[in-house]
Amino acid sequence: MKQSDLTKMITKNDVIDMKHKMDKTQDTSKPYAVIDNDNIAVVGDANEIQKVEENYVIKFRVPKEFFEEIPYGATTVDKYVIFEVEYSNASVTGMNDLKIVDALLNIQPFLKEFYQKDEDGKVTIVEKTDREVLKMLSTSEDEVIYGFYKVVAAFLGVDEELIEYMLPFSVIETFTALTENHPEVFKEADAFFG
Repeated sequence: MKQSDLTKMITKNDVIDMKHKMDKTQDTSKPYAVIDNDNIAVVGDANEIQKVEENYVIKFRVPKEFFEEIPYGATTVDKYVIFEVEYSNASVTGMNDLKIVDALLNIQPFLKEFYQKDEDGKVTIVEKTDREVLKMLSTSEDEVIYGFYKVVAAFLGVDEELIEYMLPFSVIETFTALTENHPEVFKEADAFFG
């Protein structure tokens, strides 16, 4: 592991990239579920159904006292062990889809700042400056920040005890990739939570 990996921070460009990928979720015609009272409908182009599997790497920083033996390939920095885990062939399944949509509820206040719906349900993107986007993220409630962690953890199946130890840049990078690779999940959450 390179030293730069250990000190990597979330940059303005990371957040802006995430926002742009989220904007593109509105342009997809991938099918997604819409639940209205007791009815379930599928909206979108059924020809675009395909299982998307990707590999993701999450970096963790965990206190040393959690380990009897330092894992192979890990780096120790002061009182922490820093290591990475590769999640191979990760995809949205029925079970983690529900968990992801539930976790998105926590970040809805943040996401809603980027979109407006008219009476007909048409969604338009609200333009924000780079500075506004960064300020929104930095002043978000803890539940919003934890929501990003929960979305990534639900998608990858990260062990519950390790969620809080994921490094922030890994969370944002994976969340951004999730929005790009699985935009239908975000549209489903938007339809579900209104």
